Amino acid sequence: MAGGWKEWLDERITAGKKIARDEIVDLVASAKQDSNEFLRRQGRKLERYLGQLAAGEITVDEFKTLVRQLRTLIELEAEEMGTRAAVRAQQLAEDITRLILGQLLRRL
Repeated sequence: MAGGWKEWLDERITAGKKIARDEIVDLVASAKQDSNEFLRRQGRKLERYLGQLAAGEITVDEFKTLVRQLRTLIELEAEEMGTRAAVRAQQLAEDITRLILGQLLRRL
């Protein structure tokens, strides 16, 4: 299913918005490869939520709730992290807000 959510995004984001699709894919990949284990787990969760949404296993509203909870968890954890990890965590939270909660959910 890891690739399934990417194709699902392709169907929902028009060619002119391919940059947003690529940014979402890059966001997930970057989080999953972060040097911080907590951030890697959050990247895997985000990928799982996208896969569940794409497969119709969760509704858009459930997805929105899960992603908002994920963002809040990241923001809270960032306060406890060292400086560099906290900066990456805050960037991840901001990207989730902009790309997932902003651009993607407007298209669903």
